[in-house]
Amino acid sequence: MELSTVPGAEQAGQELRLATPTSTSSKRGRQDAEATTPSAPKRKKRKARICKEPGCDKYVVDHGLCIRHGGGKRCNVEGCNCRAQNRGLCWKHGGYTICKVDGCAKRAKSRGICWSHGGGTRCKTEGCSKIAVSLGRCWAHGGGKRCSVETCRKPASERTNNFCTDHYAWYSQQDEPAVAEERQLMAQPTQ
Repeated sequence: MELSTVPGAEQAGQELRLATPTSTSSKRGRQDAEATTPSAPKRKKRKARICKEPGCDKYVVDHGLCIRHGGGKRCNVEGCNCRAQNRGLCWKHGGYTICKVDGCAKRAKSRGICWSHGGGTRCKTEGCSKIAVSLGRCWAHGGGKRCSVETCRKPASERTNNFCTDHYAWYSQQDEPAVAEERQLMAQPTQ
C-alpha cells in the first residue's frame, strides 16, 4: 500500500493520509484493515493436514481423518456409513436439495433447480444453452464419452460399457465368444 496526502488538508493544519491500493493488494482490490495497523499480529496460514491413517495421503475433514477413513459427519439412517450431505442424510437417503420449481421432485443441480428447469453448468460454446456434460461442453459440442465403435459418434456411458445404446443392445444380444472378445477389445481405451 502506498500512502498519499489528501489535497487541501495541509492548508487546514491537518495532515491526512489515505491508503491507496497497489499491485500487492488483494485480488478484488479490498484493503485488509488488520494489515494497515502496526499493532495487529499477522495470521499464519494454516497448513492442510493429511489423514492420520497409515498410507493415506488425503486431506483431513474431521478428527484427523479423511472422508474415507471416518472423518466428517455420517448419515443419520441407522446402518448407513456414508457421509452426510444435507439435513444429516447422504445422497441415497434424501440428503440432496430438491428443485424449487413447484411440482418438481428432481434433484437440484445448481441455482436450486434441476436440469429440466435450467440447473447445471451451461455449455461454453457460444450461443449454446444446453447443459455441459464434461469438459464444459454439451453432447453436441464434444462433451461426454463417445461410443467405442470407431465409426460411431453417438454418446456413450460406462453403464453401457462405453457403447451407445444401439451398439450396446446389439452386442448384448450376441452370445458367441468371438463377439464377446471383440467387445472387450473395443471397450479398451485407444492410445
